[in-house]
Amino acid sequence: GLLGLTPGGLGIQEGGWVAALHQLGVGQADIVVFMAGTRLMMSVNFGILSLASWPWRRAKPA
Repeated sequence: GLLGLTPGGLGIQEGGWVAALHQLGVGQADIVVFMAGTRLMMSVNFGILSLASWPWRRAKPA
């Protein structure tokens, strides 16, 4: 199986994005929208890949 490097998604990546965007002068509202969209897309992509790999995983002997 796969394990995350940080327990429960501590937001290390998100913190880096927020700091970088803030340093570039991006407004707070835009940062919030960007971060919410990023988190949503990561979840959607994970779900799609999980569903796509399910038949392969089921066909492989344990």
